[in-house]
Amino acid sequence: MVHTVTACLCLCNIPLSIGLLIWKLHNKPGSRLFTVNGFLAMEGFLFTQIFFNASRVAISVILLYNLLDSQWIARSMMDYISWYLGSVAVATYLAGVLRTIPRMHFYRQSPSHKLSLHLPTIRAVMVAYVIFVVAALVFNIVTASLTGYFLTEKQNLESSSSGQSNVDKYLSILYAIQYGACGIFVLLIAIAYIIYGNKLTEIASEGSYLLKAMSRASGADKKKKGWTFSEFGPRGKELEAKHRTLKLSVLKMKFLHIIFVISLLLLGSLLISFACFHERIINNLSVSKIYASGGIMTVFILNTMVLVVIACGCFNAKIKPKQDVVTDVITTDLTSPAPASQSHIRNGSAGSESQLLRSPPPIVTSPLGRSSVTWTESSDHDIVNIEDISKDC
Repeated sequence: MVHTVTACLCLCNIPLSIGLLIWKLHNKPGSRLFTVNGFLAMEGFLFTQIFFNASRVAISVILLYNLLDSQWIARSMMDYISWYLGSVAVATYLAGVLRTIPRMHFYRQSPSHKLSLHLPTIRAVMVAYVIFVVAALVFNIVTASLTGYFLTEKQNLESSSSGQSNVDKYLSILYAIQYGACGIFVLLIAIAYIIYGNKLTEIASEGSYLLKAMSRASGADKKKKGWTFSEFGPRGKELEAKHRTLKLSVLKMKFLHIIFVISLLLLGSLLISFACFHERIINNLSVSKIYASGGIMTVFILNTMVLVVIACGCFNAKIKPKQDVVTDVITTDLTSPAPASQSHIRNGSAGSESQLLRSPPPIVTSPLGRSSVTWTESSDHDIVNIEDISKDC
């Protein structure tokens, strides 16, 4: 029953992941999934999800029909590699989060202010990501080979009715090392998600708060024919539209991070508990069923929920045509009535006659104190649009 439900969920996730990946890449013409300097967070996650779900379908079919019953090394290798692909998918998204936070150009504090949170550079993130991918692959191959070898030896001893051996002892030690190490690592990823994921949503929420304040409509204004008239004119209406888009993106990010944290905490707890009590779990059929149905299947259900949330976020987003280099910079001082600077740059030329705001900018109080908002719409990859960044996560 558990393997049937798991296979069905994974079969649904494969076309969903492919469709979402094609949709997101289609909306970003000229973008490449993996480059030397980095990768796209959400697209990289969806790409690895395809292989993870396909491998889990293969494992479920093997377990349902008892295929390769005597090839324990092959079965162990396929099982461990499938979970390895799942961990790579999660690590890919986390690496994208770590890469995204420093690129939030609108979150510019005063020079005297320094963030207490350590933000690694893009190069450091890529190095750590590559080290994890290689180290985890080697670890899974070695442990899978040893597990399959000892299971084969155990089967041969049982069929030959020979004397006692230390195979069970070796298997017990191997299970404890493997599942214990994987469980600790998964919990560390969950802690990283809690810290850096909350920081990412906090920064994006601050940008949404500032946009809402700068595009606020007058209290006397009413909706007429489906339009909201801002006291700041057409630019205010444009900011209102950006605020609605960013608000939906922030909500999607919060849902994703909550589901990720719950999944990682649950999976880490299951792995550590199996490392400590694997003999009781394996020898007790009732406990094994509860462990599989209540734990492993829940992880796949949460994984499906992640893809559904991503799909909802994609369908709510509107496709925008590719624009030329256009840069709008808005800077406001949140601690003084007068703005720190006001500039409106069109097509890279300063001193435009067009005014950014038709009335004085609002005085906004923020718990983060002095901040500035920088909106950028550019084809240059070094200058990042806040909406595009929030959609990446």
